[in-house]
Amino acid sequence: MKIALKSIRNIMEQNCSHHHISNESVIYVRDVVKDVIKEITKEAIVEFDGLNECRERQGLRKLKRLNAWSIGKAAEKVLKDLNHQDMGSQPAMIGSLGDKMRRHETVTKPNTIDDSREVV
Repeated sequence: MKIALKSIRNIMEQNCSHHHISNESVIYVRDVVKDVIKEITKEAIVEFDGLNECRERQGLRKLKRLNAWSIGKAAEKVLKDLNHQDMGSQPAMIGSLGDKMRRHETVTKPNTIDDSREVV
């Protein structure tokens, strides 16, 4: 599958008017776009098959061509998954923001057997 590098560069230049864009970055974006297209297509086939099953149960004929609805649903799922993956773990040298809160290892409960006593 060939995706024109010039088209990708033009799209990138629309959003990066003050920066030069290297050829390696354009090639990298092309490869990422190819991978995203593959994943969306795989997920779209699953959505499309599900759609056809529902159509058959309703007595409608099966669709033969992968439609925009299936692509849209698949794109939502794939892109949502990509966004969640980007929020992964941090490098080991960066401590968690909650490290300071772990100073107290044990938590004690007040000893209240009698319900009439109020703990303040």
